[in-house]
Amino acid sequence: MTLRTIYQRLPAPLRRLGNPALHCYRFFRGLRVELWSVQGDERHSGLPLSVLCALPSKQKSYVVRLMFGESFRERCLGRVWIWKIPRAAENAGLDYSMTLVKADSGRFRSWTAKGWFVIPFWVEGTVEVPLSWEVRKSETVLSDLRRIKKNGLDFEVTRDPHWLEIFYNEMYVPFMNRKYGDRVQIDSSEELKIRFQDGELLLIKSGAEHIAGVLLTNEGSYPMLWVSGIRDRGRDYRKEGLAAAIYHLSFAHLQEKGFTKAGLGWSRPFLNDGVLRFKHKLSQQITGSSLNGMALKISSYTAATRSFLQNNPFMFEGTDGLCGAIFLEAEAPLDEAMTHQLNKEYGHRGLVRLCTYRLPQAGSSERKLRSTSARSVLQDPQAD
Repeated sequence: MTLRTIYQRLPAPLRRLGNPALHCYRFFRGLRVELWSVQGDERHSGLPLSVLCALPSKQKSYVVRLMFGESFRERCLGRVWIWKIPRAAENAGLDYSMTLVKADSGRFRSWTAKGWFVIPFWVEGTVEVPLSWEVRKSETVLSDLRRIKKNGLDFEVTRDPHWLEIFYNEMYVPFMNRKYGDRVQIDSSEELKIRFQDGELLLIKSGAEHIAGVLLTNEGSYPMLWVSGIRDRGRDYRKEGLAAAIYHLSFAHLQEKGFTKAGLGWSRPFLNDGVLRFKHKLSQQITGSSLNGMALKISSYTAATRSFLQNNPFMFEGTDGLCGAIFLEAEAPLDEAMTHQLNKEYGHRGLVRLCTYRLPQAGSSERKLRSTSARSVLQDPQAD
């Protein structure tokens, strides 16, 4: 059992007693970081990019692959105090254009005030059950539903612990390892057993074969699709519609039980991330974000930096809530049609607003982004 699981199972009064000491420890530990220099060709432009990174290993792996794909060079510069990062890079003779540092919720405001983007590691959301008519009639959702029907996918629900063990070892863990590699974050079997006590396992079937599953947990007022997995056996799970079936068949089951809302679990906050985009088409409403995140500082708007920002819009912690950031060329039009398209593609429900940033010209001495932002991407999608 992990320390996190033990902490979560403690009575609330005991957790509160330990909170001040825990926060102090995390605060001071976070001031000294392991700093890495990462260099390579930016994934979309093919141009050279150099960044400084002080993130936990799995988060670093995810972001570095967003920037460079699978080919990059990295060098550890040792452990340094946060305020000495620029000097450490200078001493190492490095020319870099972006810095990423882990930030916890206690320092979000201070990072933001100093001109950093604070990007949560994870965001979570919910959907209506059943899905609204507008969502169900969209072509992408209709295509998923047709695939599920064409492949004869069905489900059954169990509370048998033996099936939880099969799910964990044959579906969930192998699927996560295949999909994410060294970026994977896998819940322990002990944690799943705890959540299974008040939950249930929904198994996807093709004929008599159980080929996928999802753990549905009780989160209070609504259930959550906590973790899912798919058996490999050489199948093309996208073509068969298995990923979509996990969601849609879960919604059908929860609707039968009388629920009107379902939690979709955690997603990466980058707006072009595949999982987040799938949940967006279901009209997910963002309801929260992780207590930890990454602080991003842009020090030079090279062509490679500009390419990364344009191709990887993200959510970030604003002074009044979670916002979206989209980066545009200085001369790019932002008329009514463009604003509508951006809101349609990236305007998640639950965001305070969607901000558009004008990028300085490559090689420009301009240090700050010029920003316009929609007052509310949902209520006033044409605001500039």
